[in-house]
Amino acid sequence: MATSKKVLTIAGSDSLAGGGLQADLATFAEAGLAGFSVITSIVSIQPSNVAVFPVPDEVFDQQLKSLSQVEDFAAIKVGMLTSVKQLERVVSFLQDYAGPIVVDPVLALKEGHLAENKALVQEYLDRLLPLATVTTPNLNEGLALAERANALAKTSSDLAELAQKISERAHTAVFLKGGQGFVDEKALDLLAVSGQISYFTQPSLGEDAFVNGAGCTLAAAITAKLALGENLQQAVEQSQFFVHQSIQQGYRLNDSRTDGNVFQIGAKWSK
Repeated sequence: MATSKKVLTIAGSDSLAGGGLQADLATFAEAGLAGFSVITSIVSIQPSNVAVFPVPDEVFDQQLKSLSQVEDFAAIKVGMLTSVKQLERVVSFLQDYAGPIVVDPVLALKEGHLAENKALVQEYLDRLLPLATVTTPNLNEGLALAERANALAKTSSDLAELAQKISERAHTAVFLKGGQGFVDEKALDLLAVSGQISYFTQPSLGEDAFVNGAGCTLAAAITAKLALGENLQQAVEQSQFFVHQSIQQGYRLNDSRTDGNVFQIGAKWSK
């Protein structure tokens, strides 16, 4: 009997299935992994607003407790956390875990903004990110983690400086999702590890690309590749390609909308 490697996501649930644990589990499945989940919150995305409903503390604790029945997670991804209390519980859960940990610090949503929580940002920097193998902020989240929320990053050098600052402050590798606008006709991300910067590009797919869930999918893909034994550089490179493919084959929720979700099933990991 084949034994599938097991991976865990601790994340919010997105009823529109673009991001959150729905994107994570789809990505894990596409990588041939058995996915498990702990729900931190229910996210309701409406045309005019985004509402985040944290799960009750007892419910969150019971989910974590139930995982004692599962051994040898090959990797763990941490997505949206809604409070310092949730983060503290996750830190406690991860304290004795020796495998790869990917932290996607969901501090900003494309569809709206989470309320600024400086205490939560500090807890990420001081307690959770030092446990991580890599963290995967987007540009706005990176600025928040660097305590430069009102600053601008206009060049690839600005991105490199930002990633390096977060890496030094949080004592972890940083994969910063820069996106479009930094290199002509390309999307730019970069990896900061121990003072070294590596750049990763993919052809730009334009402003109308179906990118809902791209960030969650990217972090989940890195988690999957680390679980399968790839080193961080390889995991990042393959995951960026996988997300680019998932965007290309994305879909609209309905014909009246111009945006859409990424679609992971069948996406390739390399050329």
